[in-house]
Amino acid sequence: MVALMQIGTTVQWLSTASDVIVAIAAIFAGVAGVRGLTAWKQQLTGKVEYDLARSLLRSVFQLRDAITSARNPFVQYSETPDLPEEKLKALSIEEKRWHALTQAYQKRWDPIHESMTVVDANTLEAEVVWGENVEKKVKEIRKLVGELRWAIGDYLEGQNPNEAQGQRNPDTIAERMSILFARGKVDQDPYQQKLENAIKAIEDQIRPTLKRYHAR
Repeated sequence: MVALMQIGTTVQWLSTASDVIVAIAAIFAGVAGVRGLTAWKQQLTGKVEYDLARSLLRSVFQLRDAITSARNPFVQYSETPDLPEEKLKALSIEEKRWHALTQAYQKRWDPIHESMTVVDANTLEAEVVWGENVEKKVKEIRKLVGELRWAIGDYLEGQNPNEAQGQRNPDTIAERMSILFARGKVDQDPYQQKLENAIKAIEDQIRPTLKRYHAR
């Protein structure tokens, strides 16, 4: 009888111990699961931020290159514009040259417009992730792009043989030319200085994110 009671006690103890072990294992599994989920979320967040930072910075650099190409003082173009033959016959030599010049600048402007569109899309994503700091910095670049668009438009208007050429303000012309055409040295090119400073402001904010997640 005593032996049976000892066996029953042993079985009960083993059952209790088994329950404790199962409970402890469940706790450890739960903790491991939470840690794993946290690590996965951190890794996913890091990838999102890294990809966004890389995409934004790349699009800003592409915009910079497009602006640099557009500001090249040497404009090479055919004197015969890409227009229907019927329209070409009705144009004077000066009008043909002006249309050809306009098309040449349109080809220069298109990459700027395309790059700015990508920058704006990336900036919107960045605002969702990091707040409005990036948007404030991109606004300066957007302003410079607008100034270049004005300079191109004003220059082409001044070259149009069908536009009445009144007395133009020398200061306005000088400002337009300083924006439209790049100088040989950056320290002699206020527009380029502003552009590089605006890009550096964005780069200074984005680079730490790239460095933080690059090694992961």
